[in-house]
Amino acid sequence: MSPTVSLSEAEGEVLAEDVDVAGAAIDHDLARVAGYAVAAIDTSGAQAATPVVLDVVAEVAAGDDAVQITQLRTAVAVQAGAPVPEAMDAVVQTTDTSRRDDDVAVRHTVVPGENAVAAGDIEATDTLSAGTLLTAPELALLGAAGREQVSVIGADGGGDHFE
Repeated sequence: MSPTVSLSEAEGEVLAEDVDVAGAAIDHDLARVAGYAVAAIDTSGAQAATPVVLDVVAEVAAGDDAVQITQLRTAVAVQAGAPVPEAMDAVVQTTDTSRRDDDVAVRHTVVPGENAVAAGDIEATDTLSAGTLLTAPELALLGAAGREQVSVIGADGGGDHFE
């Protein structure tokens, strides 16, 4: 029997069975990687020696509804496949950040569209087939279809998680 993992643990795993995702609609850009959704302009000048510190105002997983953010100089913790808030246009990978409480220090300047998948670039499908590598678009489709867990082949727990 194949192990079952949550969507937050499924990034990079291989789907063990066909899954019906008919009718799943993706209407927001998605995080390609786990990290922090940001407005790219807010990371201008960020470097390892001089990070930019942003206030983390929410956490969003694949399949969650998009959050509305209106504050400037903020970040939203996102898992791969999570919707990117409309006011934000990039995702900083977790490895380029360090978090303390409700603040995240960003050590890398990002450009608009970096580490994000545009909603219009996600192909509509009725079924995700067994053997499919689970990346951000597939995780988003699974979440939009109401799945919280999936069966995978040889789960290694390699997905990125909120830190």
